[in-house]
Amino acid sequence: TQSTWGGPNTTIVFYKAEISLKGWRSPVIAFLQQDLIQLGRDAMSGLESALNGTTSQDKLISTSSNENLSFAAEIPSRWGAWTVNRRESIVCVGEVEFVFSIVSDLRTMANWHPYVQSVRLVETGSFGTQYDVCTLVRDEERYLRYRVVECTPSCRFVMEGDALESCQLDTIQFVAGPQPGTTSIEWNSELCLKGWRMPLAAFVRKDLEEKGKIALKSLQDYCANIGDKLWCDVPLPKQ
Repeated sequence: TQSTWGGPNTTIVFYKAEISLKGWRSPVIAFLQQDLIQLGRDAMSGLESALNGTTSQDKLISTSSNENLSFAAEIPSRWGAWTVNRRESIVCVGEVEFVFSIVSDLRTMANWHPYVQSVRLVETGSFGTQYDVCTLVRDEERYLRYRVVECTPSCRFVMEGDALESCQLDTIQFVAGPQPGTTSIEWNSELCLKGWRMPLAAFVRKDLEEKGKIALKSLQDYCANIGDKLWCDVPLPKQ
């Protein structure tokens, strides 16, 4: 981002790194945190020195391309061995544009998702549309925030969810269904428990898979029931 305090012709670089050890090594990450932070600081200091010593514009690192802004969505298992991966395919009644408008506007989740109590649209910012979602599972309310990281109309929708106990990444693909007036959806969800809960992922996998199937069946029923009656031009979320 353009610097406001570093003087003219300067740039502030924000660098965020996520590291996960695989398999049995995962809990060891806590003991390596300080070393990793120091290594990161050393690397950024080296980058700063290299750029400050560069005089040719041809050697400067270009950040003009947005190709990698949604790179996280392309990583099969971004949290390593402790990731709970779920992939489901369903066919919904309705044209692709219609079904996409429902799924991409998370405010409709309160209408069709059996575990969602309410959804609130957070003020849209430069980092994508965000939603606060309240879920109710076994009489226990939980809150998470979703952020849209990719939105290709009538084709692909990617969102990141962050909660107190877990984080997740949902990648949803839309194509015309096998029958006229239907839409095929492939929903890939990756979830990782946080902190000491991370190794417990294996024990909650089956429960999450069952809840995922129930939710997508509810989406199918919702699309079939409302049909084109509620079709309207829904503003697409900003990436």
